[in-house]
Amino acid sequence: MIKAALTLCVCILISFSALTAQDLMGRFNVSPFGGIGIPMGDLASDDPDEILDGDAAFRSIGFKFGVAAEFFFTPSIAAGVSFRYASFGSKEIELLGETFESDSKVTGMLFGAHAKFVLTPAGPVRPYILGGGGLFMSKYKDVEGILYDFTDIDKIDVDIDSKFYFMFGGGVMFFVSPNISLFGEATFDYALTDGATLEYEDMELGEIGTNYYFLDLIVGLNIWFGGI
Repeated sequence: MIKAALTLCVCILISFSALTAQDLMGRFNVSPFGGIGIPMGDLASDDPDEILDGDAAFRSIGFKFGVAAEFFFTPSIAAGVSFRYASFGSKEIELLGETFESDSKVTGMLFGAHAKFVLTPAGPVRPYILGGGGLFMSKYKDVEGILYDFTDIDKIDVDIDSKFYFMFGGGVMFFVSPNISLFGEATFDYALTDGATLEYEDMELGEIGTNYYFLDLIVGLNIWFGGI
């Protein structure tokens, strides 16, 4: 019994030493993830005047998922690409003296590139910062006709011009083996939607008069490849 316990302890120490010593230089990962998006500013606002002006989007907390891939050029510096899909539901709103419950959603696909800097390039726990940007492709889905004065249409999908976005944030990786690490990350995403045209089929419905931004909180799994 004692010998088995000692053997287990030695194995754990050897594994911990391997995780502590491993160098990320020349390695790459593929990282699926999921989490929530927290709308901020005009994206979250339910102010009636701002809604009528076309600025406030009255969005609630939504979900997010995606996948990223990145390559480490040094033990601390990496570059990568990512795809994120986001969907934000709507808040109950007071408009023109009436209360509305909308089933509409704002959805977005974010195709981007980023750079990452690992603050502690050794050990099983490695905090990091990152920043980047890319293309933000979004739309309003299941919009009730009353909001756009389409009294004869129940629900429509409204396209939004594709715009650029940028993001920055940080997180931490926790290595559970040389080829697997878990991570948690928080990023601030800012989409340059001011001036984006709203379009239903061939009709222009006006423009968004503000930039949309939100906070991402995600968790995921890094699957590592390459030499150790």
